[in-house]
Amino acid sequence: LCVTLKTYLKGAPFYNASSIGHPNLARALSDMAHTRLLQARTLQREADRLRSLAADDEEEAERMENARRDSLKSAEACREKALTEIEAAEKIYARFRNRRGLGTCLLRHAMLHLSAGDFDNALKCAAKAYELGRKADYLLMGGARIVQCMIEGEMCESEVPKYCEHGRLAHSYAQQAILYAAKTQHLELQARAHLAMGFALLNPPLRKTDAATQSHQKATVLINAASLKHLAKEQEELWKRIAQASPATGPMSEWLVQRHGKTLDELKRYIFQAVWQYENGSARGVARNLGISRGAAKASLRKYGLPIAESR
Repeated sequence: LCVTLKTYLKGAPFYNASSIGHPNLARALSDMAHTRLLQARTLQREADRLRSLAADDEEEAERMENARRDSLKSAEACREKALTEIEAAEKIYARFRNRRGLGTCLLRHAMLHLSAGDFDNALKCAAKAYELGRKADYLLMGGARIVQCMIEGEMCESEVPKYCEHGRLAHSYAQQAILYAAKTQHLELQARAHLAMGFALLNPPLRKTDAATQSHQKATVLINAASLKHLAKEQEELWKRIAQASPATGPMSEWLVQRHGKTLDELKRYIFQAVWQYENGSARGVARNLGISRGAAKASLRKYGLPIAESR
């Protein structure tokens, strides 16, 4: 993300100096805002992860709370900068009556609201962007459906009222995103649509890990073909969630045996044992390294017969 931001920051002053209000400046600003919002989302999730962990003593608790506050402060700073950039891009796009550009800015606004946990306004902005693309702009319509899928998916994960219905909507939006993306030559949009489908398939009430694995494989082919390295983190996150949600047996486990010579449960055991040895049996250390709660780490260590060291 830092490399991407540096690239955009190099380009924006050039357009600003050579031609005030150049459409390319609007695009650079919009792309910078998108990168900042992804950064804010990562920081917000880190803050949520820290909040879910239990500390062994007061000193550790204070350290974790300070780190959580720093993450939240950095996330808010990213959102503020992104908002400034989105608004500047909107003014330029409005001057040129660029519907796709304005629609893209609406999607940035949707992501901004989503990053702040404002689901209602996020959905409204995404819906407006979709309406702007209704005149056969498959790129904008596909992008809008992907963002709507993300919003509904996070509402499902947050277990808002009728969260299973939000899970179904996320799946429906992902299906439409794939259809729209297929009508374009935009490989990144196609890859993002398959990634969105993968995440949607893991939500309740579907929880279809085998189908999610297929979506991951389709996205991987596109990512490798077009060298979409900036999607690698999202690709890895989907694979991580599939592994966490998958049963120890089934098509995915069979595929892992063919590919790596180990079942899913054997791979999990190997990972937990390696981290357990590295952390000298500390459940807290295992939880920190694997990004899970200490309770989940303890449960897995007991499952694999790995003794837990006493907290000091």
